[in-house]
Amino acid sequence: MLFEFDIEFERRTGNLNEVELESWSKYDDILEANKNDVTFNKRLHSDDNDNVKEGIARLIFLELLAMN
Repeated sequence: MLFEFDIEFERRTGNLNEVELESWSKYDDILEANKNDVTFNKRLHSDDNDNVKEGIARLIFLELLAMN
């Protein structure tokens, strides 16, 4: 499953421009800012496997980045 997340992550981030790539430095800030969001937490903690959680967090981050 992590492999699938990695492929999707690379697919979505492969064409980011310099400004979008700089947004990755805000990754932890965005996760922290959204930690109290019930839907966010439900999705992030839907699996006990830390690698899967990381993959889910990456995809959620991409969704948040797309909203801004």
